[in-house]
Amino acid sequence: MEIKNTPEPGTQNTPEPDVKNTPEPGAQNTDNANDLKAAGLPVVEVKFGSVKKSGHSHHSHSSDGSGSGGHSHHSHGSDEKSGSSHRKHRKHKRSRSRKKKMKKWKKVLIAVCSAVLALALLATGIFFYMRSSGKDKLTSSPYTITAPKSAIVKNDGYTIEYNGKTYAYKKDAVNMLFMGIDRRPDEAVEKDIGDNNLADVIIVLSIDLSQNKMTFVNVPRDTITDVVVRSKTGGYTGIEKLPIAMSYSYGDGKQESCINTLDAVRKMFYNIPISSYISMEISGISVVNDEIGGVDVTCPEDVYYGSELRFSKGESYHLEGKQANDFVILRTHETADANLLRNERQKIYIKAFMDKAIQMSKSDLSTPLKIYRSAEDYSITNITADGVTYLATELLRNGTPKTDMKTLPVDVKQVENHAENYLREEEFYELILSVFYEEIEK
Repeated sequence: MEIKNTPEPGTQNTPEPDVKNTPEPGAQNTDNANDLKAAGLPVVEVKFGSVKKSGHSHHSHSSDGSGSGGHSHHSHGSDEKSGSSHRKHRKHKRSRSRKKKMKKWKKVLIAVCSAVLALALLATGIFFYMRSSGKDKLTSSPYTITAPKSAIVKNDGYTIEYNGKTYAYKKDAVNMLFMGIDRRPDEAVEKDIGDNNLADVIIVLSIDLSQNKMTFVNVPRDTITDVVVRSKTGGYTGIEKLPIAMSYSYGDGKQESCINTLDAVRKMFYNIPISSYISMEISGISVVNDEIGGVDVTCPEDVYYGSELRFSKGESYHLEGKQANDFVILRTHETADANLLRNERQKIYIKAFMDKAIQMSKSDLSTPLKIYRSAEDYSITNITADGVTYLATELLRNGTPKTDMKTLPVDVKQVENHAENYLREEEFYELILSVFYEEIEK
């Protein structure tokens, strides 16, 4: 066979293979190749593999005539460009994966931030709604205020002329009634009307929001006043002059008792707007006391339980648990002024409790609500959580509120085996004007 101008392998003049007549891979003319080998000439073999879009190719090694069988393998491309392309492809894939992960975390972070923001906005909305709602419930005054005959009443009692001076009612005042009920844990709540427990502690709280001041007015339990009396079936039987503590017994031991006491107190106070109330069993004092970690007091007198000395005059105590109950409710029955002496201890305790609760509320605004919740199982009230929120924020936003403690001016009379207290009317009305009104220039 005559071969013309067959170049050496690897020279630059290597002719391009005739693609048109190129057989399928592995199907070359082996006879021609054997003839070239027999002539001692080099054989140039050109192989074409099928290239896939992915850059991978399959190629086969034909038999070299040495008897060893051909084999094929899978490679990552037919040249360096193919390998480099594959590495770039993998690098690009990893980069896209990282970007996808980053995008995913960004989405999660945005979702979390959005949820937190939404909750914050919701909480803020609830807070301001509670403040607004609480204000409406606590400051509404659909009452006509009265006065003694020596006073001139104007504007439904919201303007008073008395002893040559003019007074205007404090419209920013919030007034409420606190009652401590002499009920033991093992006693039934509901008894026959007239046989229910007494309101052993009665205190009117006036909160002057414009002056950031709280005034506690203690009403001695034995103060004689007009009390609505009802039959055992609940029917109205009339009004009698009775100790104000008994007003609570002429009800159901719950809301009706609270309202009956509230009406008696409001009438005594010349129909001053008092619409909010809370009554609490004395057994709940220790629970509420411990909610704020106890209270520090100095005892103004020797206090006995039977023959046992529980508290010594001039001694300081950190009250916790039952000890707080004892400090507030224990009294002797040997003297007519025993209840008034106990009232002084109650005033000391209330002031110490309020001072500590206010200080705690400055660092934790939820403190008033925690106190409110701790009293729930022992109390009956028409004061709502939004009312508590409103009062707490209003009092604390102007710094520490001032507190003042007062007791109704009374004369004490011993009648048989019990004491009766009678108001000194003129002094009492001057107290009313000092707490609930402010003097204005004519």
